[in-house]
Amino acid sequence: MHSLFHHLKRLFFRLGRGGFAQTILSGVGYIAPRLIDLHNRSMLFEFDTTDKNKFRGYFNKSKLESSKALVILLHGWEGSSQSSYILKTAYNLHDNGFDVFRLDFLDHGDTHSWNEQIFHGNLLQEHFKAIEWISQTFAKFQKVHIIGFSLGGNYSVRIALSNLGRKIPNLHHTIAISPALNPEKATIKMDQSKILGRYFLNKWMNSIDKKVKAYPGLFNFEERRKFKTVMDLTDYVVRRTGRFDTAKSYFDAYTVYPNDFNKISSPITLITAKDDPIIPVEDFENLSLDKKNPLLNIIILPRGGHNGFFTESLSKPVYLKYIQKILSS
Repeated sequence: MHSLFHHLKRLFFRLGRGGFAQTILSGVGYIAPRLIDLHNRSMLFEFDTTDKNKFRGYFNKSKLESSKALVILLHGWEGSSQSSYILKTAYNLHDNGFDVFRLDFLDHGDTHSWNEQIFHGNLLQEHFKAIEWISQTFAKFQKVHIIGFSLGGNYSVRIALSNLGRKIPNLHHTIAISPALNPEKATIKMDQSKILGRYFLNKWMNSIDKKVKAYPGLFNFEERRKFKTVMDLTDYVVRRTGRFDTAKSYFDAYTVYPNDFNKISSPITLITAKDDPIIPVEDFENLSLDKKNPLLNIIILPRGGHNGFFTESLSKPVYLKYIQKILSS
């Protein structure tokens, strides 16, 4: 079965190196044995933050006697600490002498029953406190790096921009891969693809089902199944969570604007691809033209899709080269 799977992947890789194919490859469910072994050797941590939110994550200690640094990995929307791209990155970092902590966002990785609050893109303070706990617990006397993918890239950037008070005093470098800087644009582009739109709609619907089952009567989402796009379901859900009147006001609240980068206090690197079918490359090209802070580095690759970047190898996405170069400098 595994050999057939690899054969099909290689065939798909040869035939379709465009952005859509790269994006599909990033979400393929097969996890290599070495990645499973890394996860099995992880230490599970379940912890409460100071605002009483319960989180889960997995820690792997460096193979070196003295670790190079702690790297905290943040997955994308409806992903988890066990997503293939997270495990590939964790394996590469661990193999190169880093401590690694893989965090599950609230309501991700089957933790929907842990907290009453439903996950959304504006829970920055809640996740900032989780990152603060991780850094204090595992890296009091060493550097901390954050690497986030897609929505995790959005979160990682906003965490770095919110660290002006240095509550994470040892935050050294933040890397955002395929970051959703403008979530409204990303959702529109997602829905323009029938396959990607349906994929994320189904994943989110399953997540909402788990939340409703965990807290019956708390959420009024009875009409959710009539919506056929992520945008329409987003508008429906946010209107019922009490904080936002429309999907637009919700998206605006966690959009990362160009001027936000003027307040960087530690280096941030953004890595994206021109052929990303979800994230508009124009957002990054405009940032490159208007870059005012020397701590901001923008890498725009010609190919890679969304979270894919299998331009040289199926087992080692090309962003791993950039991560190693950045964290070793």
